[in-house]
Amino acid sequence: MSNDPLDRIDPACERFEDRLAAGETPFIEDFLALVSGEAERRLLFVYLLRLDLEYRPPADWTITRFMLRERFPHLSPVIDRVLDARRPLRGVRYHGPREQARAARPVPPRPH
Repeated sequence: MSNDPLDRIDPACERFEDRLAAGETPFIEDFLALVSGEAERRLLFVYLLRLDLEYRPPADWTITRFMLRERFPHLSPVIDRVLDARRPLRGVRYHGPREQARAARPVPPRPH
């Protein structure tokens, strides 16, 4: 098994989004258990929360903030940052850190 945390975070996010897209309400806690280490869990939490917001109407975000703070009191600053940024992934499937890095690379010119 790879030591790269993205090898665990990307599949977890994809499974989480698949369940959301199927109309289910997955629990973030269940997915946080798939990774080890506080830093890895915190990063996964950010991605899962952003995905959850993508499928949740913005009117529910206030309720979400309260509920999330109760469920994850140690992550309150992270919750606030994500919700205050209000930049859910609108209209796109999950693109994890690896895909985002690939998309940011310059494309070499095509030979004529």
